[in-house]
Amino acid sequence: MKAPRRWARLPRRLPALRFSVADVLSPRYFRSVDRLRRARARGAADAEDVEGRLLPYIKRLDRRATRAFLDGIAAVLDAPGARHRRARSLYLEFFRTYDGAGTIDRMIDTAVGEWGVEHLDVVVLRSAPRDPPLPAYAFPDHLLDDGRHRSRLRSLTLGHCALPPLHRTRRRPPRCPRTTRCSADAAARRCGWRALVIDAPRSGVEELVVDSCSFRAVELRHLPELRRLACLGDGTVPVVELSFGAVPRLTHVNLTFAAPTSPATPHHHRVLDSLLGGAPPASMSRLAVRFTGPKRWILPRPLGAALLGLRELLVADVPPTWDVSWPRLLLEAAPALESLHTHVSAPAPASSPDEHLRVEGRPIYWQPRGKFRHRRLREVRMVGFTASAPRHTRFLRYLVRVCATLERVVLVRDGRVEEDGLWGWNTVSNGDRPWRLDDWMSVSAQIKHGRTWSKPHVEVILK
Repeated sequence: MKAPRRWARLPRRLPALRFSVADVLSPRYFRSVDRLRRARARGAADAEDVEGRLLPYIKRLDRRATRAFLDGIAAVLDAPGARHRRARSLYLEFFRTYDGAGTIDRMIDTAVGEWGVEHLDVVVLRSAPRDPPLPAYAFPDHLLDDGRHRSRLRSLTLGHCALPPLHRTRRRPPRCPRTTRCSADAAARRCGWRALVIDAPRSGVEELVVDSCSFRAVELRHLPELRRLACLGDGTVPVVELSFGAVPRLTHVNLTFAAPTSPATPHHHRVLDSLLGGAPPASMSRLAVRFTGPKRWILPRPLGAALLGLRELLVADVPPTWDVSWPRLLLEAAPALESLHTHVSAPAPASSPDEHLRVEGRPIYWQPRGKFRHRRLREVRMVGFTASAPRHTRFLRYLVRVCATLERVVLVRDGRVEEDGLWGWNTVSNGDRPWRLDDWMSVSAQIKHGRTWSKPHVEVILK
């Protein structure tokens, strides 16, 4: 396997640079990984024998590809005029490595300090299925600012990386230009891999993405310029607990958490307050949540604080076994909410071995809220609506009854949610099975009329 020396001949002024170890992997690597995965999936009697033969071979190809990848990175850094390269974004994707960490560090240092990179993504890959748990690369804090305040970094995304303890405090120079805002005061620390604490009162960071990390808690103490936050869990650790401090400009939030099957989720993480109770009440205007798991782990307890600024809400990938009415907790805490989009996942097929994905979970028995009325919600959209599911209909009836300004209810039987980046979304209908007129009349009547109330002006649209 030859090192990609051609990378050294890249033009000096490219808006985006992407270096991935997949570019130098042999096709034999992918065939071997697929063969190993299929053997494990079917539970073959010779699976252990296949694993014993293939894993050493896969690891050997991994090491060869890593050496070639690092040689290519070194060729880029050592090319004539490398310091004068310019790029806005850099994406690095590599296998876990210990001997080559210095080359990766040097690439990040050069990109941030010399090339003017504003958007940096660093992703560590597993070599083969069931590799030891990541993270495998400790992102060095000193690379974000070399003391000369040259950093223009606006966004940093770390995939399967570990943040080391950051103890230094850097201060903005007296006449620091606006493009170096990210080189301001920055201090964070890690506590036993369980908590990530960020305390940066002079930071210019506007976007923070925590993706598939092992932190069980994230505490944002001071991030005065933070506007967008994404915490994306993968279900390998208990649900993250969020704590919001001084984040006065935070507007867009994306939370994706799946409760692990083992061990059981701690009780204090089951309360929605542990995730959103301390969110900035006035600034947060758009929220997307994906809370999943074999069993509903959110308890029907109201939020302790109101989300006064929330205007748009997406509740995506709701398992079909959950009671879909749990977003009432967010509706009742967001008096200014104007748009509510809910996406219910498709039920598991009858042939699925995962019985827990097909058995309906316990319903939520809501306590009466007296004369609660919501006076700003105008549109409700439910993707994955099933007319024969009483829980869906009951939740929609509740929304129509208590939302005084509701105008449209859009129900999509077969559809999906298309992401527009990390903080935007669109609901799309597959349109494979059109609704019949009598279905529309029946559903519309159930949703718009109750025993003691009627909302004939609400438009019910079936797609």
